[in-house]
Amino acid sequence: HPYVDPYGPEDGNLAAADGVRALTQRYGEKPIWATEVGWSSGPGDRDKVGVTDTHLQASYLTRSMLTLWQAGIERSFWYSFKDDPGNPYGLIGLGNSRIDYQPRKPAFFALRTLNQQLAGTEFVERRDLFEPQVRDSFLTVEGWRRTSQPNGTLRLSTARARSGATSAELSYNFTTRENDYVVFERDNPIPLAGEPYALGLWAYGDGSTHGVKIWVRDAEGEVLQFQLGAVGAPGWHFLAVPIGTPVDPGNRIRGTGNGQVDFPAAIQAIVLDDMIDRMTGSGTIYLDDLTVINGHEVYDLRLRRGNEDLDVLWSPPGARAVINSNSATARHIDRDGTESTLTAANGRLQINLGPAPVYVWHRR
Repeated sequence: HPYVDPYGPEDGNLAAADGVRALTQRYGEKPIWATEVGWSSGPGDRDKVGVTDTHLQASYLTRSMLTLWQAGIERSFWYSFKDDPGNPYGLIGLGNSRIDYQPRKPAFFALRTLNQQLAGTEFVERRDLFEPQVRDSFLTVEGWRRTSQPNGTLRLSTARARSGATSAELSYNFTTRENDYVVFERDNPIPLAGEPYALGLWAYGDGSTHGVKIWVRDAEGEVLQFQLGAVGAPGWHFLAVPIGTPVDPGNRIRGTGNGQVDFPAAIQAIVLDDMIDRMTGSGTIYLDDLTVINGHEVYDLRLRRGNEDLDVLWSPPGARAVINSNSATARHIDRDGTESTLTAANGRLQINLGPAPVYVWHRR
């Protein structure tokens, strides 16, 4: 049940299913279902404010379903079909009674359009128009210092390397059934140029569900913690987390402030946390290419059905995107199912994007 409200699907790191996937690989591969996910269009039990906008709820629905599917979730179920009194999570409003199905909300049409457009498609790739910049490729681990927890070591390794000749080898030993973790701080924090959208790190897992976290020190001197994701199964995979939203009090590590990154900021530490306190044991993971993610926040999921290509695009802050195409014209379907025609110029389609995903059918 990957609820992340009141955050949106991207800022809430909705697709962080690595821990679940690590467990299935340990005990036998199983399909993963998200049997509840949702945002309320007003005050509810989980969120006392809600998104307050039925159109934003509809956009979150589409973006969450696409994000979960791309992350390998086989089935996703929206909560719920109809609003309850005091819980407006539904596709249909409360209306006059529990048996009044007339007040269909934008989320109803968004889910119908999503299913119609994706029926019979095959996922090809996810293309984000961000600009990654590696800030530490771990050619050395000098400058990273373990703090007071005696639960691990960090050393340079040639056993696993993703991009260069070396990586950081993090060995840990969690011995209690309480909260075990190990922190490696920078003697000189790594500055973040500008106001990046997210931070990322490549990890080679050991099959555990332990979480990789990162500390960011901001302009107010406040140190805030963000969870990149679970270390997961063996093999290199990229963990990333947006850093633009406020964090809860439990992730405010040092200092006082507004609980949100105020720029300029810097990377203060990398943390490995057992996440499930009752789990004990030791292991080794590898880390490489600590990355800052800048640029326009534009998402593009590419799919295919027969000889047609489908690009599903959105941009929460708004942007203008360009995609290559061999079609003279393309079919443009908005979130709610309204269809129009796009005309290509010099083999390119230009599309104005916002928080509501659009579907573009063409031939690449």
